[in-house]
Amino acid sequence: MRKSELAREGAVLDLTVAFGGIDILVPEGWKVIVTGIPIFGGWSNKTKEYEESLLNDGLVLKVRCVAAFGGIDIKNYK
Repeated sequence: MRKSELAREGAVLDLTVAFGGIDILVPEGWKVIVTGIPIFGGWSNKTKEYEESLLNDGLVLKVRCVAAFGGIDIKNYK
């Protein structure tokens, strides 16, 4: 997702992992909201948090996760 651009209304990313892992890298300046269902697994949102005034046009990526015996890591790339 390094060269991705979000639409003004944002985007939704649905992720499902079972017995494995997913790493997602997002640009700085995106607000990332993560929700979902952990089933003997989980996720981490390690993206930087910004004040609303510093966000790039209020770009929001909503990530919906289902993690069964696995994990999902979301972080900013450098």
